[in-house]
Amino acid sequence: MAAENCDIKQGQTVAVFGCGPVGLFAIRSAFLLGAERVIAIDTVPERLALARASGAETLDYTAEDLQERILVITNGLGPDAVRQSGWKAMRRVA
Repeated sequence: MAAENCDIKQGQTVAVFGCGPVGLFAIRSAFLLGAERVIAIDTVPERLALARASGAETLDYTAEDLQERILVITNGLGPDAVRQSGWKAMRRVA
C-alpha cells in the first residue's frame, strides 16, 4: 500500500530510507510496481546486504554525503519517489 501511495511509474527511480522488514518490502513492491532502480539507504551492513540481494543499489548514509551521492548516481535528477520506512534513518539524515 505504501509503495502504491508513491504512485510509482514504469522506469522510475525510487529511494527507500530504512532497510528493515518494512523497507525490504517497500523495495520489492517498488520493483513490482515498475521501478527501474531502487536506492536503499541505511547504515546496518546486514540490512544493506539484504537490500542488495533484492536488487537495490545501496547507500550507507554515514559513509558519505548522502544528497551528493544520490545526485551523482541519478545524473543530477534525484529519485522520482521517496519511501521512508525507518524513522530513525530519516531523523539522522534530516
